[in-house]
Amino acid sequence: MNDLEKLADEIIIENEPFVITETWLMEHRTKNKGWTKQQLKALGIQWSSKRKWKKRIIGTAISKEDKARFEIGANITSY
Repeated sequence: MNDLEKLADEIIIENEPFVITETWLMEHRTKNKGWTKQQLKALGIQWSSKRKWKKRIIGTAISKEDKARFEIGANITSY
């Protein structure tokens, strides 16, 4: 594989969507074992959602940007 092919493979991998798992959701909870409004917003979930949002979202693909927003959002409690 030449350098150009390697670079193309890296770009493809970098742009692949991230598939949400329960493990990932649980790893990125707040210290109070919940999620912030900012995190739910990154997943396209309305803040008022109380139940079943996790079941609906697991297995869904999101962008790497939304993945990062969700992970950072655990530490953001105000806007």
